[in-house]
Formats: sequence, C-alpha cells, structure tokens
Amino acid sequence: MPYAGFKNEENKAKKEKKKMKNRTKFVILSMIFTILYTTVSLVLTAFGHPPESELTVSVFAYFGSELFILAGIKITDRKDGND
Repeated sequence: MPYAGFKNEENKAKKEKKKMKNRTKFVILSMIFTILYTTVSLVLTAFGHPPESELTVSVFAYFGSELFILAGIKITDRKDGND
C-alpha cells in the first residue's frame, strides 16, 4: 500500500504556489512592449526611417500612464492591507 502522506504533501505544494495577479502580468507585458518598441524605434532610426513622433508620444503616454495607475492601485492596496 503506497504511503498516503505523499499525496498530502503534493497538495500542500500546489496550494502554497502563489498565482500571479493579472496586474503583474500586465506590468510585465507593458515593460516588454516598451523595450521592444524602443529597440525597433532605434533600429529604424539608424536605418533612416524614424517612426512618427506622434506614435512614439502616444505609446509612451499610454503605457506610462497605465503603469503609473497600477502602481497607485498597488500602493493603496498595501495601505489597506489587501496585499
């Protein structure tokens, strides 16, 4: 008869593993997109085809404001004790 304790230990390990929050995923994706956009923009500028300045301003304004808002939500959650 197999040892029943292994099953309980596996269930404990699964429960202890924290699930990543959606806002954390969005922050990671935003940072990756911003880095990729910056890299592509620099490469295009090096080859003589710079992107539109309005597009660059819009991209950084959108992702900058989203990250700023998410940081504010995170700070207020910590103050309330909902972390």
